[in-house]
Amino acid sequence: MMPPVDSAPPPEERGRPKPVVIGINFGTSKCCVVAVRDGRVDVLENKLGQRTTPSCVAFNSQQRLVGSDDLDQAVENGANTVHAVKRLLGRTYDEVKDFSSSCQFQPMRKSPKFEYVVHYKNHDQKLRPVQVAAMLLGKMKDIAESSLGCPVDRAVISVPASFGNSQRLAVKYAAQVAGLEVLRLINETTAAGVAFADNRTVKTPAVIAVVDFGDGKLKSLTKDEIDKVVLVGGSTRVPLVRAVLEEYFSPGKLDQTVNQEEAVAHGAPPYRLLPSMGVQLWAPLQIYRILPPKFATWVGFFAQPI
Repeated sequence: MMPPVDSAPPPEERGRPKPVVIGINFGTSKCCVVAVRDGRVDVLENKLGQRTTPSCVAFNSQQRLVGSDDLDQAVENGANTVHAVKRLLGRTYDEVKDFSSSCQFQPMRKSPKFEYVVHYKNHDQKLRPVQVAAMLLGKMKDIAESSLGCPVDRAVISVPASFGNSQRLAVKYAAQVAGLEVLRLINETTAAGVAFADNRTVKTPAVIAVVDFGDGKLKSLTKDEIDKVVLVGGSTRVPLVRAVLEEYFSPGKLDQTVNQEEAVAHGAPPYRLLPSMGVQLWAPLQIYRILPPKFATWVGFFAQPI
């Protein structure tokens, strides 16, 4: 008779944390990181106890400061503080030159691949947007590892639905530089829709519109046959923005039960991971893109006509 098979892990693996996949909302003004633990999505805090981290990187004579670390010096050191790098990823110099002239931080030099010029450790150094993005994604990785107490090397990252191929490749490359394998890039509105559906019991069929009004863009929607409007993106906190949406959709249709700044990150890992884990956190869900990216209207420096 054969001895029973020992299903326990080898001694060297006992007590070792299971591999963790994080979800990152790489926002224009703020970043957020979440993790799926025991079938639950947790938003991870940085060392200051904040659930979101500013999307900026600063350089001075002694060190590089990422996120919340550089807020105190941003006013005095504006020329060496890079922000809104998400708007520049995967774009040409001609596309971003007008943007650079409208900002207070350092100008960008024209070259085969345009660059930032920062004064760092008493020297002028050139940086490409993808390098700055890698620093921010690396910060999210550090926050996750500090909070979870284990190495993290896989992530699901949200991007605007209107991001083109070059922009998506730039995000993937930045993540690779930061030491992260990208399991999937998920559209921000898709992730927000998943977050809204999480832990909700849907009794009757309903059409839910997700209005992603962040600091970088606003996607156009139609109100026909829409039962509820979920607001995500930091700019939905602005009273005037809410008033306009209430006038257009009617107050009863607006739903603010999800955290505007965390919803996108919250929905990223479940969309990619939970089906393969045999875990289902929401009722059957179908997500449609209302308009293709070429019809999207942007608010900011990169406006596109409908």
